[in-house]
Amino acid sequence: MVGRFSAGLWAVVFLAACTSGAGTPGSLPPPSSQPSSTLSPSNTPTPASSTDADKAAIEAAVRAYFTAMNVAVMTGETNEFEAVILSDCPCRKFATSVADRFDGGSLVGARVELETVEERRASAGRAVVSVAYRTSAYVALSDNGSSESFDAHTVNSSLVLLRTEAGWLVQAENVLERL
Repeated sequence: MVGRFSAGLWAVVFLAACTSGAGTPGSLPPPSSQPSSTLSPSNTPTPASSTDADKAAIEAAVRAYFTAMNVAVMTGETNEFEAVILSDCPCRKFATSVADRFDGGSLVGARVELETVEERRASAGRAVVSVAYRTSAYVALSDNGSSESFDAHTVNSSLVLLRTEAGWLVQAENVLERL
């Protein structure tokens, strides 16, 4: 990423902002104030084994993550997204990026569609899930009248989730490829 917010917005907002680890298509500069890495009492990981109920809850958490992502890019409201991730998730950059975009414009036609969810590993309180999703083609509009169009992409990534007292929450998203 070269520093312009609108350049490759999906790559920035939907990929780099929600990415931790290697293999990323780009990354945002670190924010001036990092989110706290301390978990709140309601987000403290709890030990548990992976059961059928956990598997269903894990999939529901993944679907909630993508639903909340859609709400954010369509409305600029990020509270729902922030509620489904841990306080130290790099995905918080996504919420900040979306809020910044809506402070100075909007996204027209932006959405994400979850295509596949596959649990890879689950253990006592931690799960890794492979997902494939599609980002739509869209237009980023600025309040000054400028606009920029972006193509649709298919993204393959893995989500790391932790089981907390509040339920399964996303700890990180690692983008594996963007097609």
